[in-house]
Amino acid sequence: MSNRATTTQRVLWFVLVACRLSLVAASDARAAEQAATPSAPHPARAAAQPVAAQPEAAPAPVLATFRIGSVNVAKLFSEYNRTKAQDVQLQQKGKQKEEELKARADQLKELQQGLGKSELLNDQTRESKARELEHKQDDLQNFRKSASRELGRERDKLARDILTDVYSAIEEYGKTNGFTVILDQRSLTYAQSAVDVTDDVLKLLNSHYSATR
Repeated sequence: MSNRATTTQRVLWFVLVACRLSLVAASDARAAEQAATPSAPHPARAAAQPVAAQPEAAPAPVLATFRIGSVNVAKLFSEYNRTKAQDVQLQQKGKQKEEELKARADQLKELQQGLGKSELLNDQTRESKARELEHKQDDLQNFRKSASRELGRERDKLARDILTDVYSAIEEYGKTNGFTVILDQRSLTYAQSAVDVTDDVLKLLNSHYSATR
């Protein structure tokens, strides 16, 4: 009985050792297979790898020539022959309005003098003269206001038309002579006299005006 138990224990021990050896061999085989197969890079490591630099975009093309000019718009306006001619016309119209205003004022003065001698007039005539004087005073005030508004509107319209001519001449001169930009000197802090094209633009402006006369 004792010999049989001992024999059984030995058989079990050999079986256990054989199983362990089999497991170790299988584990070694799997390790060898994994070592022989190249593994895929880890996502985090792949992201950390440097990326090839992309070529930079080509710079925007620069203008081959950049020419700047300046003008004195106030000088162009005042020395434009059309401005001078229309100033004369406005002065003539203003003088005509003044003469008409003076004539109305003289009539009003005569009425006032007539009422000063009211003791020589009957009541009906005196009341009639008083109403006429009141109407003449209202007419004189209305005429003075109307004349001022009329001359002001005409002056403003002429100024707008003249400025349109001035800016058209500046644009024409700039395009013809290859200027990139022409600036009003009123908006400049400093500019060399070499870029001032006022006189040239004025010649162009007056030549166009002369051609229309």
